[in-house]
Amino acid sequence: MAAKASQTILHALALSRAPAIGPARYKKLIDHFLTAENVFSASTQTLSGILGNFRNSKQFFGYLQQTPHADDYAVDLQFHAGEQQHVVIYESPAYPELLKQIFDPPPVLYIKGQSQILHEPQLAIVGSRNASSRGLRRSQDFANALASVGITITSGLALGVDRAAHEGALTADGPTIAVLGNGLDSVYPRQNQCLAAEIIKNGGALISELPLSAAPLAGNFPKRNRIISGLALGTLVVEANVRSGSLITARVAGEQGREVFAVPGDIDSPHSKGCHRLLREGAQLTESVDDILSVIAPQLRRFITATTTPEPANLSTQQRQIMDSIGYANSTIDDITGHTGLTAAEVSSILLSLELDGLVATQPGGRYSRK
Repeated sequence: MAAKASQTILHALALSRAPAIGPARYKKLIDHFLTAENVFSASTQTLSGILGNFRNSKQFFGYLQQTPHADDYAVDLQFHAGEQQHVVIYESPAYPELLKQIFDPPPVLYIKGQSQILHEPQLAIVGSRNASSRGLRRSQDFANALASVGITITSGLALGVDRAAHEGALTADGPTIAVLGNGLDSVYPRQNQCLAAEIIKNGGALISELPLSAAPLAGNFPKRNRIISGLALGTLVVEANVRSGSLITARVAGEQGREVFAVPGDIDSPHSKGCHRLLREGAQLTESVDDILSVIAPQLRRFITATTTPEPANLSTQQRQIMDSIGYANSTIDDITGHTGLTAAEVSSILLSLELDGLVATQPGGRYSRK
């Protein structure tokens, strides 16, 4: 049972590191084959028909002829077995639904902390690493106010606005999510190690798409910005100059079909130039939290509806496994068995009991969702 779940993760890890794969190509394969195991067993002809011609295709198809070995991914599998540590793969029901919708979702997410928090309604707050004192205060205030009404704050654990946003959420006793540009074996910058520990302690999470030992290379940070915006209903840029990396996050958010909010500032301050550019390009003028809530209200209703039924505290371990696996996405029995390692018979029996208890609903196509 647990071995089956490990095999599912093992094949996903192996596929994610195949030559020339990339997030978009991984998504295309899984959307067709449903699991990485199926990709490894597919014929070259079938794969070519789906992917077409691409550079290094010969190496890719040759790679798939090899059987993945657990020894090659022992560090990842050991991490997944640890307390409050998770390896969540794209094909898993535990993968956050909003992130799954972007063009190039990460094939694998490494998570320290509460993985379920990734399914909660989020707003990304980003901005300059060298923010002014006013910018830092505004970041904390916006994060605090949003966290106070149940919105999870997502940011990048950088100095400046990111740090202030995480701290603002924590002062409201709200969970916050930090998306790292390095592997979870370390915290970057080192000055934020205590903050990272506090995020986990307070029910939040640190996440990364990178292997656990990956260093914080400069090229990692623009790529991780798509995750920050992809997890969230919208992105708020509090303060940024015209060359700030937070403008990349805002641009990507717009490309993902998410809302972009910008706080106006002093017309003479270089710290305001980036936000003013975003406002000219159509970002939502944001002077208060109400400006944000009024725009994202329709999306919030979906989350509120999904969470109106409280989860009993006396669920068995297997029942809780299944509830966590379903998340707020519609999941099949195969999805759930792949994530939990339970047999199809066990899952069917437990789903029936959860349905009778009013916690799970049957959906068209043999799928299940939380009520």
